[in-house]
Amino acid sequence: MCIRDRLYTEIYLFYDGGKLEESVPKSKYLFPILRKLDSRESEAQYLSLIGRKFYGLGDYPEAMKYYMQAQDVFEKNNIRTENYGLLLHNVGSVFKRQDNLKKALEYYETELALGREIKSQKIIAEGLYLAAGMYSELGDIKKGRKYNEMSLEIYEEMGSEQMIALLTGNMASDYAAAGNYNKAISSLQKALDIFQKNKEYDKIAWIQSSIANYNSKLGNHDKALNYIHKANENALKTTNKQLLRRTELAKSMAFIYYRKKDYKNAFDTYLEYIDLEDSLTNTEKLKVVGELESKYENEKKQAEIEILNKDKKLKAIELQKTEAEVAEQKMMRNVMFLIIGLIIVVAVVIYRGYRVNKKNNFLLSKQNDEINICLLY
Repeated sequence: MCIRDRLYTEIYLFYDGGKLEESVPKSKYLFPILRKLDSRESEAQYLSLIGRKFYGLGDYPEAMKYYMQAQDVFEKNNIRTENYGLLLHNVGSVFKRQDNLKKALEYYETELALGREIKSQKIIAEGLYLAAGMYSELGDIKKGRKYNEMSLEIYEEMGSEQMIALLTGNMASDYAAAGNYNKAISSLQKALDIFQKNKEYDKIAWIQSSIANYNSKLGNHDKALNYIHKANENALKTTNKQLLRRTELAKSMAFIYYRKKDYKNAFDTYLEYIDLEDSLTNTEKLKVVGELESKYENEKKQAEIEILNKDKKLKAIELQKTEAEVAEQKMMRNVMFLIIGLIIVVAVVIYRGYRVNKKNNFLLSKQNDEINICLLY
C-alpha cells in the first residue's frame, strides 16, 4: 500500500473509529500529499471529513477550522459538486448547534441553490429538509411543512428508506406544534421502526427522546421516562454525536421530572444538562466559531480586492499602452504630413525653376534668331 492510500485509510479510521489522539497528528502528513498527487476536490473532501469528526465529538471550533479550509479549496477552484453541497450542510449544522438558526438557514438555502444549479436531486432534497427544520424553528411553520413535503416526495422517488424515516420524524414536530401529540407519536413510531431495523442508534435515541417529550406533555410521565432511559442507552452505543445526544436527553429528562412534579430529580438533572451544555457551547467556543467564519470571509474579500487591484493595474497598463500607440500614430501621421509637405514644396520649387529656365531659354533663342537675321542683311 502506498503512503497516500495508507493515510487515506487512517483518516477513515479516524472518522469511523474515534481514534482522535492517534489520527490527528498523522493526518497532517496527508494534505501535502493530496496537493501533489490528488485532485483539489479530494483535498477539500478530506478536510471536511476531519471537520465532521470534530463536530461529532462536540468540538465545534476545531470542526469549523477544517470546514473553512475545505470551503476555501472548493471556492478557489470553482468546484460545484455534491461534495461541496455536503460541506455547506456541515457548516450550517455548526451554526444550528450554536443556536444561530438564521445563519444555519443561510447555508442550507445555499446548498439547495447549488443542488438546483448542478441538478442533483440528492442535494436538493437534503437542502429542503434542512431548511425546513430552520423555518419551523424560526416560526414559519407553513414554509417548513412545505419544504418537508417537497423533500419527502424526492426521497420517496429515490427510495431512500433512511431519509423517509428521518422526514417522517421531522414532520411529527409539525403535528406537535398544532397540539396533536398522539399523531406526532404515531408518526415517530413509524420512523423508529425503520431506524431500529437498521440499528441506527443515534437516530433511535433522537426518536425515542421525542416520543418521551410528547408522552410527557400528554401526562404519561412514567412512559416518557422509560423512553428517555432507552434513548440514553442507545446514545451510548455510538461515538457519533454522543455528547450532543446526551446533552439533549438530559434537558428532556429534566423537563419530564418537572412536569411530574419531581422537583429534586428535575433540579439534579438540569444541573447535569448545564454541565454537558457548557462542554458543547461555552462562550469561548461561540467566539472562536464566529472568528473563524469572519476570518474566512475577510480572507475571501481580501482576495477579491487583490483581484480587483490587479484588474485595475492591468487596465491602467492597457490604457498607457493604448495612449502610447495613439501618440505614436499621431507622430507618424505628423511626420507623413511633413514629408508630403516637403515633397510638395520641393516639387513647386523644381517646377518654378523649370518654368524660369524654359522662359530664359526661349528669350535666349529669340535673341539668337534676331542676331542671325541682322547678319544676313
